[in-house]
This record gives sequence, structure tokens and C-alpha cells, in this order.
Amino acid sequence: MTWLGATRSSLLPDVATLSEQGWPEATFDAWYGFAVPVQVPLPIQQRLISDIQAVVADPALQAQLRAQGMEPANLGQKAFAGLMETEIVRYRNLAQRARIVAE
Repeated sequence: MTWLGATRSSLLPDVATLSEQGWPEATFDAWYGFAVPVQVPLPIQQRLISDIQAVVADPALQAQLRAQGMEPANLGQKAFAGLMETEIVRYRNLAQRARIVAE
């Protein structure tokens, strides 16, 4: 059995990650984000951000997510955009190393 996340799961602490097995760039963490069209007025965007941050910060929700092996986080707009850019490059490099090609 292999864990696909970047770090070992708190639910399966004895299961090694792919990184520990020689594939440091082969992590497959699930992440979720919210996006709106650029045309959405700034006040509405700010309200959505505020409301989503409040939900993610709720201790009951965080407990539910952790019980499922997830780690809730609120990165903010710029950090999330950076994460998406980094993930694209990482997956592209991983596909090249594994010789995966799109047909």
C-alpha cells in the first residue's frame, strides 16, 4: 500500500508516501478552490471570500474534514493561483518522467 499525498496520512501513519519511495514529485493531494468570472463585481467577490473563509475556519467543519483524512487550509487568492501554476508544472514534469503522452 502506498499513500499518494505529500506527507503521511494522520489516518494511516504507517503507510509510506510515493516520495519516500523515490518519487518526490509524485504526490496527488486533492485540493479544492472557488473561482468566479472576472466580471463579478469586486464587492461580491469580497463577500464570497469572507463567507468562504468563515466556513473553512469553522471548527466543526475542520473536525469533519480531518476525520476524513483532509487538512483544511485557506491559502488566499494569490497563494491559490500560485498553487495551481505550480501544480501544472509539476504534473507536466511528472508525465514527462513517466513517459506519458497525450494522444
